[in-house]
Amino acid sequence: SIGTPRILNDETVSFSVKQIGGSHFVGFPHHGNYCFDYVCGCIEIFVTSCLFTLFPRLMRTGPRMTSFVFPADFADLTDLKQVAAGGERYVYRSDKFPNLLFKKQKLVSERNLKPYDMKSFLLKNVPSFNSFIVRKEYRAYVDALTKNEKISNDFPITRLFGFVSVGSDLLQVVENVTTPGREIGPTLGQLLNDKTFDAELLMALNKFARDLRDSQIPTNDVNANNIVLGTNRDGQLRFVLVDGFGDIHLLPVRTYSSFARRRHLIRLFSKLGKNALAFDAKSFQFCISDKFWTA
Repeated sequence: SIGTPRILNDETVSFSVKQIGGSHFVGFPHHGNYCFDYVCGCIEIFVTSCLFTLFPRLMRTGPRMTSFVFPADFADLTDLKQVAAGGERYVYRSDKFPNLLFKKQKLVSERNLKPYDMKSFLLKNVPSFNSFIVRKEYRAYVDALTKNEKISNDFPITRLFGFVSVGSDLLQVVENVTTPGREIGPTLGQLLNDKTFDAELLMALNKFARDLRDSQIPTNDVNANNIVLGTNRDGQLRFVLVDGFGDIHLLPVRTYSSFARRRHLIRLFSKLGKNALAFDAKSFQFCISDKFWTA
């Protein structure tokens, strides 16, 4: 939640941001038997709904208060322009703050909900689940920063800066991962589709894969549209995961188990880029597939 802006002087506005640790999510293993999957899904929905509804305080960690000081014109972001949209959030950019992006949660009615999907069921019936992924992102981000100082210069996930209130909307403030001359950086999917992915970008992608593995950051959705090309402080190209991190399971195995995190990354990386990229789990590296040039 975000407090009311307090005008400190002509140049600054102070916001008090309440950072809340994420709740947990339940997940069952999937098997080939459809009936077994259906029964597990029903149990999963029931258990998670009960936990979110009956024990909201037990489903999140204690709050931590953090103070942020923003320029005064943060209170009036009338020049916001939508530059992207995902399944859960709209992404905006302001010319006043080119190094930042602003994310707004989609309403439940604006999301593409599936009739027999557990996540869709929870979004429609458990209001607190709407901000679930955001809370998990912040928890993973803070844990990673405090435990891994050696990767702070080339962080493999986007930097999170808090929240700002614009009218009746609460926007998440994040790093704008981009390259010179662009409003926002291209995604890995765009680079592969445009055939502009080359050997230099392959080296950057392999460094990203190693950094993400070593960062101890749990992930849940690493796909080509969530990986964006940007530059680091030295102007070198780097890939950054802008969405899809955080442990969203009731039993947060990936938060505490490096084996579970690595196995999950291998599974996700093996699907990355479809036929354009091939991933070797032993060396933990990508290579450009022959199909990339013939497709």
